[in-house]
Amino acid sequence: MVIGLSGDEGKGSGRSVSGVDLGAAIHRVAAEGLLLRGGGHKMAAGLTVARGQLEPAMERLADLLARQGAGAGGPADLRLDGLLMPGAATPALVEEIDKAGPSARAPLPRALPLPRWRSPRPAASARPICA
Repeated sequence: MVIGLSGDEGKGSGRSVSGVDLGAAIHRVAAEGLLLRGGGHKMAAGLTVARGQLEPAMERLADLLARQGAGAGGPADLRLDGLLMPGAATPALVEEIDKAGPSARAPLPRALPLPRWRSPRPAASARPICA
């Protein structure tokens, strides 16, 4: 969660990871009276919290998220958006993908692996095309 404080209130939002329902946790903390407002869905949520309730609200949220397995540190799923052949990996394609931007279904940057690709240059001189 990222929370900005102004006066006696803080407003914040957060994004989740696969397998952790951030919205349900925020709804629960709000129902318990630790938040002024809160809502969201599995992958994103927002809240308003009184400055004096910030620490207990975040402690409770951390507890609820830990019970769901957040921070367990296990291997993460690798979700791929497709397969990209080396000849198609051009700066123009990267620009087009960037224009598509994130969405609710794909909140993270696109992941397009290159199958069995080896750089013809030594690793020290290889540069990614999207840097």
